[in-house]
Amino acid sequence: QVLEQQEFVRVGGINNIHVDVRIVCATNKNLEDAISQGAMRDDLFYRLNEITITLPPLRNRPSDIPLFVDHFLETPSILY
Repeated sequence: QVLEQQEFVRVGGINNIHVDVRIVCATNKNLEDAISQGAMRDDLFYRLNEITITLPPLRNRPSDIPLFVDHFLETPSILY
């Protein structure tokens, strides 16, 4: 309901609260298979599935590992 109407009511509340949000979802499962098995609702899938980005696993792109290491080592040093 929040995805369609961009508003919700708190539990026990009476006022509608407007929200303007973007939802980012990730999974390692094949959601089309999950829909066919009944483990994922098709209406929710189609509401969430605006853009699909498929990335190969990190084990198939080892040259990216140094980039991740550098990023995760630099980020805390910048913040703290």
